[in-house]
Amino acid sequence: MRGKSRTVLVVVALFAAFLLAAPLAHAGAITVGDPNWYEFGFGDVGTFATSGAGTTPSSGGNSQYADDPPWTWTSSVGTLLTVVDAFIAVDQFRIYDFGVAIGDTSVPSGSNPGLSDPALALLDLNYSRGFFEFAAGSHSLTIEHLAGVPGAGYFRVDQVPEPGTLMLLGSGLVGLVGYRRRKRMM
Repeated sequence: MRGKSRTVLVVVALFAAFLLAAPLAHAGAITVGDPNWYEFGFGDVGTFATSGAGTTPSSGGNSQYADDPPWTWTSSVGTLLTVVDAFIAVDQFRIYDFGVAIGDTSVPSGSNPGLSDPALALLDLNYSRGFFEFAAGSHSLTIEHLAGVPGAGYFRVDQVPEPGTLMLLGSGLVGLVGYRRRKRMM
């Protein structure tokens, strides 16, 4: 009888673990360096962002709906997360990596420019925005709605060039400038 009880207990524990892990299977894998923005939706203040499905798409045609969170990525180099509000400029967000808060986006102006293109909203200082650097490795992003009204926002993840690459590019540009000056003097 003890053997059967133990087997039933193991089966129940495995089934419970499967049910708890099921939401993770739907998490959205993010492509680092994707030129498109990921659109997410959010409800009342204090709730976490969800999939972008069902929100108004970007007028710029430069976005795709994000899958269900958490949004995950792995990179062998550092990455830069850019988050921007859109539509009504009243929302602010808190960013989490593996459930640990890493920072907040800027305080919005409260005006209503009505921009639904994330590239344009990023340029407009009325909108809340944030830039967050991540070290190489795996990351799991969630976004909390801190202030504003229900709506939609955007994020993207890009590679951060390694310092050696930046030095090489910089020295090449300095050399090019020196070469052009020298040529002018001749």
